[in-house]
Amino acid sequence: MVYLVYLVFFVYLVYFVFLVCLVPVEWLVLSQIQRDESVRVVRTRERLKARNVRKDRLRKFIALQPDLEFS
Repeated sequence: MVYLVYLVFFVYLVYFVFLVCLVPVEWLVLSQIQRDESVRVVRTRERLKARNVRKDRLRKFIALQPDLEFS
């Protein structure tokens, strides 16, 4: 009978530790992953904008050089 009480206490203790410790850690990890993903999207968007700006500058430069020939 005493062992049953100890077992129930141990099970509740493990459950409490799981809820209090592991679930917030999982939330923190997931939120960090989400933040990393959003930063990656923003950086990719910035890289694409910079590439488009470079292409536009090259087009304008070529348009200003009518006698420029590529061979």
